[in-house]
Formats: sequence, C-alpha cells, structure tokens
Amino acid sequence: MAEFNKVFAIIGPTASGKTALGVELCRNISGEVVSCDSMQIYKAMDIATAKPSPEEMKGIKHHLIGFVDKSESFSVSCYQKTSISCIKDILQKKVVPVIVGGTGLYFDSLYNYDKYSFARFDSEYRCYLEDLAEKHGAEFLYNLLCDKDIDNKLTVNKNDVKRIIRALEIIHNGYDLNDTNPGFDITPVLLDVKNRDFLYKRINDRVDRMLENGLIDEAKEYYLTYSSETSTQAIGYKEIKPYLDGIMPLDECAENLKKATRNYAKRQLSWFHRYKSIKTFHIDEYACFDYLVSAVTEYFTGVLNEK
Repeated sequence: MAEFNKVFAIIGPTASGKTALGVELCRNISGEVVSCDSMQIYKAMDIATAKPSPEEMKGIKHHLIGFVDKSESFSVSCYQKTSISCIKDILQKKVVPVIVGGTGLYFDSLYNYDKYSFARFDSEYRCYLEDLAEKHGAEFLYNLLCDKDIDNKLTVNKNDVKRIIRALEIIHNGYDLNDTNPGFDITPVLLDVKNRDFLYKRINDRVDRMLENGLIDEAKEYYLTYSSETSTQAIGYKEIKPYLDGIMPLDECAENLKKATRNYAKRQLSWFHRYKSIKTFHIDEYACFDYLVSAVTEYFTGVLNEK
C-alpha cells in the first residue's frame, strides 16, 4: 500500500456542490467516492440527506451510503474503522479514494487520526524524541523507528517528524503500529464562498427541490416506522414534523428548515476553517461548475504526479 497511498477529500458546507464535484473528479482521475456524511449512511433516508441518486453518481462507485438501518446508531469510532477499511480496499485496486462530505467529526477522525487513537501520550518520552530530532534530524529518528518496527508495517514518511514521533510513542506504549496507523495520507480541499448569500440561496433552492421531490412523504413514512435518536437528527424531518402533526403550516415549516440548514452550514464552515493549511476553492468565484471541476482536477492531478 505504501506504493499507492494517495487519498483525496472534498469537504465543505451543505449545498456547496461536493457530491457533483466528487463524481466529476473521480471520472477524471479514476477514483471512487467514500462518503463522509453522518446521515447519508442510513438506509432510505434519501431526500432529507440529499443522498446522490444513481443518475447523479454517473457510474462512479460510492461507498458508505445507505448501509446502516435507520433504527441503529453509528458512532465516530464505527465510521473511522469502517472508512479506513474501505479506503484500504480501494487503494489495493490502485484506485484513488475520494472522501466526500461535510460531517466535520467524521472527517477529523481520518485527517487527524492520531487524536482518535487509543495509544496514550507520554510527555516525558515525547520530549526525549523531540530532543533527538532537534539534535540529529528526521533521518536519525526514522532509522530508530525502522529498528523498532520489526514486523515491517511502517508506512510513515521518513521526513515527517511529527508522524515518526507519534509512531514511536505508539510502539513505546505497547500498541501494534499497524492497528494505530491508517497507512495513507489525505490531501483535502475545502469548498467555501466569499459571499455567504450565494451559499444561502443554494440552500434555499435545495430545500424547495426537496419539498417538490417528496420530502413530506419521506418524513411521514419515517415517523410511522422509526424513532431512532441518531437518525432523527437529520435536518429535514424534525422541521417538517409540526406540519405532519397539524400544528404548523407547510410554508412556515419550510422556512424553519431553510433557517436550520443555513445555521448548519455556518457550523460546518466554522469547523472546517480550523484547518488553516487546506487548499480552499471559493465556488462563487467560478463562472460555471465546469471551471471549478477543471481547477480542482488540476490541483489533485498535481498531487498525484508528485514523487
């Protein structure tokens, strides 16, 4: 896997065009989509979660969509384990995994994997390793790790001091390096906007399409059958429920849904803006979608061609 370990990610707020962009990118670079959406994992919750249709997928294989029953809960830990296994399977085929979604915690469990591992931190040992790196350089530390990685499971870049130190910590604490290192690096891009009103209009238009495409019937069917605390968190059902209960007119529920979705987009952007070094594409700066596709494809193609 070390020979082919490029993993890409397209993250951003709802209604920013991640799904369509992910599909076009996969068509251009021979990739497969790995969903990073905490609600699209559920079966039959299609309209409320903006789950891509077969037509929208355009023949591109999508993973981790609609595979969990609506009555079940699914934790970040479950997502991390399932998605890593999926990504490794895709890499084995010499295909590029493209993570697509807007669930910040799910993405963080992959991008900042070390924060979610069970290996304990040892501040004294870390200081010792950092001192070695400062005195002798990354290569010295890397060779030390190679000596300790007796099972030849090493996938850490020899110049990545931070990852080398973390791997040495994992071994120092008695953990299997292969079980605490995903074995791949993620290069993400963030879809953002210069003008929030541009995104909010897209959100409002999406809600109108959801209602036209049958959101009310989907919500009604859901509440007749399920009451899972996890899946009912999906924006779209709880805002429509007052209409189903006959206590609020549909237009008012629709406005509440638009507002809730806009607020969710704000929270998503606040989360993703923490990643200061991620390449950002402002979707409202492109005259058309094709120009955005070309720009993102060019960026990722450059990453693929790096030695």
